[in-house]
Parts: sequence; C-alpha cells; structure tokens
Amino acid sequence: IEDADDAADTAGLAPTIAFEDVHFAYPGGRRPAHDGLSFSVRAGERVGIVGSSGAGKSTILRLLLRFDDPQAGHILLGGEDLRTLDRAALRAGFGVVNQDTYLFHGTAAENIRFGKPDASDAEVEAAAQAAKESDAARALAERLEASRIADLRDPWSDYYYNRFFHQSGLAGFINARLERRVLLRADAVLSVSESIGRRLRAKAPVRRYETLYNGYDPNDIPEVPQPAKRGGRFVIAHVGTYAEQRHSEAFVKAVSRLGTEVELRLVGHVHESVVASFRQAGLGGSLVTIPHVPHRDAIAQMARADMLLLPVERSDLNTGIVSGKVFEYLSVGKPVLGIGSPGGDAASILRETGGGAMFDHEDAQGMHAFMLDHIQQVRDGRPATPADKQALSKYDRRIVTRRLARIMDEISSQ
Repeated sequence: IEDADDAADTAGLAPTIAFEDVHFAYPGGRRPAHDGLSFSVRAGERVGIVGSSGAGKSTILRLLLRFDDPQAGHILLGGEDLRTLDRAALRAGFGVVNQDTYLFHGTAAENIRFGKPDASDAEVEAAAQAAKESDAARALAERLEASRIADLRDPWSDYYYNRFFHQSGLAGFINARLERRVLLRADAVLSVSESIGRRLRAKAPVRRYETLYNGYDPNDIPEVPQPAKRGGRFVIAHVGTYAEQRHSEAFVKAVSRLGTEVELRLVGHVHESVVASFRQAGLGGSLVTIPHVPHRDAIAQMARADMLLLPVERSDLNTGIVSGKVFEYLSVGKPVLGIGSPGGDAASILRETGGGAMFDHEDAQGMHAFMLDHIQQVRDGRPATPADKQALSKYDRRIVTRRLARIMDEISSQ
C-alpha cells in the first residue's frame, strides 16, 4: 500500500467513518471477506461489531488502518476517501487494543515506541512504569503469602486458535516462558480436561493438578425429557455458535442421504459458510435457523430435538476441547452425534455415559449409520436411551464446586 503523491493530512477532518459498498477478498481466499459492506459511525458514537471467527471483524480494522485497500467501494474518514490521506497521519488518529499482546523483534524501548515513534525517553519510561502495575497481583500474593490457583480453562501457549494469529517468534517464546512461570509458582493448576492437563504437566513440574469439568446445572434441565415423536421429521438440533472451523462436509453428505426425513434445526449464531454448505447440498428445505435465544429457551430446544449435534473444531490440538455444552446435551437425555476426535476427551465422556458417539470429521458412513439407527428407533416408537445418570452425576456443577472448595481449603491450610 502506497500513499498518493498528493496525500493529504487528516488535520481538521471530522471524526466520522463510513464504509460505502466495500468489497474485499484476501488473495487465495475461498470467498470475499466483505461483499458490499456499508455502515457509518458518527462522531462520538460507540459501535460494537460482533461475529464469529472469519466474519470479517479484523478485516474492517485492517481496511481502516490501510494495511489493505478494498477492491471496490469507498472507506471515508470525515468524508474523505482513505486512499487520498497520508497513512502515517491516518494511523496516528487511531488507538488499537488487541486481545493479545505482541512483542516485535527489537529492544523494549523500540516496542514501547511502536505506537508513537517520536516518544521522548521520559514518555517511554512512564509507559514502562505503568506496565509494571500488571505485576500487582503477583506481588500482593507474595507479600500476603497467599495460595495461588492457576485456572486454565483453555491451553495457553499451544491453544489451537493461536494458529490464526501472526505473533512473532519472540512473542511466542515469551508466552511459553510466562506459562511455565505460572505453572511452577501455582499451588494448584486446574483445567477442564485430562488432555489439557497432560499438556500442562509436560511443560513444568506442577505441585498439584486437578481436572474440573465445566459440568451442567441440574436446575436448568427439564424434569422429564421430551418423548420421541411418532410422526413428522426427525429433528437434529445444534444449539450455540456453529463456527466455520467446526463444520464437516461429511456430515452434510450423511444428512443428504437421509432425504426429507430429517430437519436440521440450528439455534444461535451460525457462520454463513455453514448455512451455504447445507443449501448447496440441496438441504435448504430441511434447514431451520433460529437466532440467539435465552439460555432456558436454548435448553428447551435441546429437549425438543430427537438428536443433538456436537461439532468440535477441526484441529490436531482439539482432543482436550470439552465445552459445557457436552454436559447440557447429555443431561437432557437425547443422543449426541459428535464430530471431532474419536480419541479425545469429549468422545471418552460420550462413551462413559452412553449418551452418544464421536465421529471423525470425514466419517460420513459412520455418521449416516448412527443417524439411521436412531431414526429407526423413533419409527418403532422406542424412546432414545438417555445417558447413564450415575455416570453423568459427577459432572453436576454442585459436585464440581464442592471439589473446587475442597481444593482451596487444602492448599490454603498447607
């Protein structure tokens, strides 16, 4: 991206932003990131842009800062096209706070000056001093001799989602070093699955490790599961966010073989590529999409379905992904069709409770057979076999919370 020869300063421009029929696609991308995007932000207005991974949120920021230019349409600042403005002046007018912290190759002072290259030594020193405040919690724990629990709901340095970020090698090294420091200093380390726990323990000799699953709240669950229907279509429901990384074309193929017997009910946010995949396979007439609903209504949707769909992110690091949805699905007593790692923790829980099965993302035959078997059960008037209550009971959040309280009591008394 180059400035125009007569690029103008941004001084005096009104702080307004407008996207006018913006079209942009990354080279080699499967589809446009934005296809006719239009919106405006007035001076003083606060706007939140939400969407699943790949929806184009970060692309909006890249286009605003002119790391990329749209292939068509216009982006205006104060009524002026960004391509007519000086890039340095444009970027100086924006403040950006990323969800992750990045360190670039260079000195600490050079990293601090990244946002303001002409910062004085005094300004750099003041910023460095302010950053030290992040150590307050650690310092307080040391002064009070308090016990510390490292609760890692997800992996840290090797979380699969890190592959979507472009952090430097130095930043990755520092992340891993900080992770190891936390693991070494914690009196207890907690996580949500055995696989994540094994990975954490391989990085440092932790003093104590415990797996605390997300679990389910019995108060949320209907007392009597909805009975299987004798007429109508067999309903397969997914409740929650259906991200692009979770989708399986093999599942689409398996459902297509069932014809009109199946209704796909997707409740919550569904990535547009997922909807397009079902429609392109001729399943538009079987597809029902329902926007976000309150949690209690979401549980009711689960209970009214004949089968529940549990797709897990497609990644070699997904074996430890065990969301709270796994347990809510099992608690309503409907068979769960999982798509992910058959050797992962979620698959193990489905086998242990007898509540469903996990299939590889490419196993269209296995998914088809599983659905066909349960469709036949409904035809025969046989209710689905719910998950084993005794096996499921240890995931009751009341029990999980008691375990957490016991761990806190034990480490604080040491």
